[in-house]
Amino acid sequence: MKAGIRALASAALASASTGALAVAIVAATPQGEVAQVRQVTVKFGEAVVPFGDLRLPDPFTIACRGANVPAGSGRWANDRVWLYDFREPLGPGTSCSATLRGDWKPTPKSGTAPAPTGAASAAAVSGTTRFAFSTGGPAIVAVQPGGPANRAGIAAGDVIVRFGDRAIEDPEDVAALTLELEPGTDVPIDVQRNGKRQTMDVTLGTRPPLRRAQAGR
Repeated sequence: MKAGIRALASAALASASTGALAVAIVAATPQGEVAQVRQVTVKFGEAVVPFGDLRLPDPFTIACRGANVPAGSGRWANDRVWLYDFREPLGPGTSCSATLRGDWKPTPKSGTAPAPTGAASAAAVSGTTRFAFSTGGPAIVAVQPGGPANRAGIAAGDVIVRFGDRAIEDPEDVAALTLELEPGTDVPIDVQRNGKRQTMDVTLGTRPPLRRAQAGR
């Protein structure tokens, strides 16, 4: 009888210990396509670092792809909110992902014993453990007066986010897709202007002679 009670008590303690490590991520921003990004925010549902000791490892890894991606660094705003600050806003055409580090463990109290070696943090943390965001496609620096883009209403400073049915992440994507289509083809192009998304119908013009000569080689 006593042995059975001791076994049940041990199981309850083990369960409580496991549950103490299970914390939830209740908010993660930004996500999806946004006009501008300067900061990433991850909020946990409970304290995951010792209060007053915020110089602890970053829980997430931020990886970005694009031209001239600014450097950034992570910091704890408090015991349950982690921030990643870019030194300057991300430029157009930048895509990023945030992934929970496999070696990160919540330690809400000073002196808390570390998790067993090899324990996976992903199993101890629920919610959004990976998310992605982007700032749309490449910005349009200039528009040729009287050209197809100008006639369609596209202006300098617009950000191309979609060309037909294809998402745009790099300036070369637009050039490559244009070469795949014949002059005179009507293409819906989605752009962001002042934070708002608009669709412009562009009729492709004749390709430059130099590009035709190169394609025929």
